[in-house]
Amino acid sequence: MLSSTLDVQTAMMDLEKRQEKGELPEEEMEKLNKALSRLIPDQREVIILSRYQGLKYREIALIKDVSVAAIKVQIHRALTQLKNFYFNQP
Repeated sequence: MLSSTLDVQTAMMDLEKRQEKGELPEEEMEKLNKALSRLIPDQREVIILSRYQGLKYREIALIKDVSVAAIKVQIHRALTQLKNFYFNQP
């Protein structure tokens, strides 16, 4: 289970770096945005805070007033769902 999360995290970071450099094809960015939009708001929020705004789990835990362990679980579940939505698009 952990390696799957790490794979998704690595893939997302690669996509983000490629986007920043202008190397990410527009269709891939659209596909990622579609997948993100299908997440429930809480899942989308933790992904955006951790991956796009670069906050540490501890910072997100303080913002959301939950434990760091709870944030880790939320991010893991959100990444798993994002992976499913991203790779299973028509």
